[in-house]
Amino acid sequence: SLYIGKWRHKAIPDLPVVTLLYVSISFLETDRAPEAISHLLQLASDEYEDEINHLLLYGYLKDNKRDKAEGIIAKLLLNPGAYTKEAKEIEAKLKERRWF
Repeated sequence: SLYIGKWRHKAIPDLPVVTLLYVSISFLETDRAPEAISHLLQLASDEYEDEINHLLLYGYLKDNKRDKAEGIIAKLLLNPGAYTKEAKEIEAKLKERRWF
């Protein structure tokens, strides 16, 4: 595939943000959270900020980076949007598990 190997770094910057979101989702679905996180952190888009943060949240959770996940939850709760309810539910679950 064009994406894999030495062409990865040349091809990525030219892709639209929405395509890079799908690439990140693919990484998350194939248990490659560090790669998804790496790509998501490079994205800057006001239009897709909530989606980027939502995917970062799942990436950090899959990668067992609880502190970073909690930071993303705080961002999602600060600016209420499509993922606010889900962020609140995840935050509650994380708080429950803190004691175990």
